[in-house]
Amino acid sequence: NHFGIKCHKDWDGPKIYEDDETKGECFRKYKNAHQSFEDHSEFLKRSRYEKLFKLKTDDYKGWAKGLKECGYATNNKYDDLLIKIIEDCNLHEYDKLGMEYIKKGKTPDRGDAGKREGRKEEKEERKERKNNRKDAGTDLPEEITIGSTRNVQLSANRVKYVVAGPSDTQESIAADLEMSPWQIRKYNDLSKGEKIVEGDIVYLQPKRSKGTQEKHTVVQGESLRDISQQYAVKLKALRKLNGLSEGQEPVAGAVIRLK
Repeated sequence: NHFGIKCHKDWDGPKIYEDDETKGECFRKYKNAHQSFEDHSEFLKRSRYEKLFKLKTDDYKGWAKGLKECGYATNNKYDDLLIKIIEDCNLHEYDKLGMEYIKKGKTPDRGDAGKREGRKEEKEERKERKNNRKDAGTDLPEEITIGSTRNVQLSANRVKYVVAGPSDTQESIAADLEMSPWQIRKYNDLSKGEKIVEGDIVYLQPKRSKGTQEKHTVVQGESLRDISQQYAVKLKALRKLNGLSEGQEPVAGAVIRLK
């Protein structure tokens, strides 16, 4: 819900309740960003905003001021704040592309977005790596609302996870929790297509750069990834802490530093 649209009486889709101006207000819930943007466009077709459609499509200043006048937002500086964001980020440049489609009398092919999907994962991973360097993680709220009966748990290292069921895959867990499969792979050091076994811990956010305890003694048959999953500590961090190169595994009885 990129626009914070509340449920209103005519909304019969999925809902989520959050504290806003009052406690536990009802907000619309969408499966993806496209649904959110599409519904926002429909929302603006209400009679309250009818006069705004007399403005030029690319008149962002007129639209910002008009939205404020029509009571779209409660902040009395809404128009100035919105205009500042648009100009600071040069978002009005996107209008030029949009106007080209309008002149041609058509809208962009949804397939255009599909062609960009191949680059989406790469961009997201670059962003994730940047966040990981700061050890920021992508913390989920203490309670998350999902359309399933999965039990989301919190590790000792405060990282959210679920325990895999008998028929779970990377894709099924991602779909059930409204995540992308690449996130499941990234957060759990899995390769594409690698199977998840019943009972496996599957993290829903990046592991930490250090553990809550000092060390761990390796048992027979235990891999560094096993230790990484057990303590919710990043695999790369464990390698660095213990001077292990890529592909090098600790031997049974070795002591692995966790922080």
